[in-house]
Parts: sequence; C-alpha cells; structure tokens
Amino acid sequence: MSSAKPRRAIFFIDFDGTAAQEIASERLLERFAQGDWQAWDVLLAKKKISLRECVARQFSMLVGSQAEMTRFCERDLYLREGFADFMSHCRSRKHTVVIVSEALDFMIKAILNREGFGEIPVYSDRALFQEGFVKVEFPFAHADCSCRAGICKKSQVLAHRDRADVSVYIGDGTNDFCPAQETNIIFARRRLAEAYQAHQIRYYPFEDFYQVTRTLQQMKL
Repeated sequence: MSSAKPRRAIFFIDFDGTAAQEIASERLLERFAQGDWQAWDVLLAKKKISLRECVARQFSMLVGSQAEMTRFCERDLYLREGFADFMSHCRSRKHTVVIVSEALDFMIKAILNREGFGEIPVYSDRALFQEGFVKVEFPFAHADCSCRAGICKKSQVLAHRDRADVSVYIGDGTNDFCPAQETNIIFARRRLAEAYQAHQIRYYPFEDFYQVTRTLQQMKL
C-alpha cells in the first residue's frame, strides 16, 4: 500500500518577540532614535493613536545610515532559540515560511540573511533612508484593516494560506489575534496567549522554537 501524501503547511510568523528573541524594533529605537519614542507607546495604549501612526512616528525618529543600522542588527540582534532547527524541519518537509511583521524590512532581512534564511518572504513596513533619516512606507496596509496597523496581517494570511494543506500562525502580540484566527493551528506566547486564554480559544504555548518543532512532530506535520 502507498503511504498517505504528506501534508504541506504554510507558517505565518510574527517577528518582534516571536521569530526574534526580543522586541528587535525597540532595540533599534533605543540605539538610534532621537527623542522620546516611548511616548507614542503610551498614546497607543490609551487608544489615542493607531498602531500604524505609532510605528510611523517612532521609526521616523531613527537617525543614522542604513549601513550603521544594518551592522547593529547583524551584530546585536538574534533569532529565538530553536529557530534554525524549526527551519530545518520545514525545509525537509517542503513547508512554506513567511514573516508578517510591523517591524522594518531591512532589519528583519539583515538578521535572516545572517542566519542563512534569506529565502523567507518578508511582509512588513518598509524603511526608506533619506540623508540620515528614515521615512516609513506601508506597502501591505489595507484600508479595511480593523487593527489600523501598518501591515494588515489578516490580508496576508487570506492571500497565501491556500498555498498549503494546513495554515499555522506563530505570534506573541495583540495585533496577531486577528490574523491568527484565520489559520488552522495557532502557537502563542505573551500577550497573544493571554488574549486566547481570555477568549477560551485553543492554542499551543511556546517559549522557543524547539517546542514548536516538537509539537509539529507530534502532529506528524
């Protein structure tokens, strides 16, 4: 008898605090922003501004060249433990991995390229460097996005999830709640896990990607 055809999965992965070991965008702001970038987080928490406005204001405070910021990312920012093993697992099974993130494209790509994962598609905010300053563009924003974010992660999930038999979301933030619900399997930590606990929605907890890979192996995925 022939064995069943292996299932192919597509993984939608947040970056800050998920694929990245820490909130990489905050590290970048701490190093290169001029001014009180955290004040915009306060306004966001009070719902006085949208997430899109918050990140636009914060990233526009970055001062420095792309080369300087890229070197910082390559030298000081890291992926979460187990990510390399997770990618090896996905490659061996021909799964698809994409990044969906409110972080800046050059930062994400610098870290992925350093680790040998440059083939991963990145859907994120875009940084344009102009005379030492950063202008932010939102190529993946959506007019109907209820999250009012720079990138509508839900739109990316809906656009790409049918490329595989199973869709999986891995995230850690409140802005991951909406897109994750459009997938078959959810891995959550931090604020995303708290949100799913509050709504009594099933998810798989994780603190590193070793746990994610072990769970996938148990699922035979």
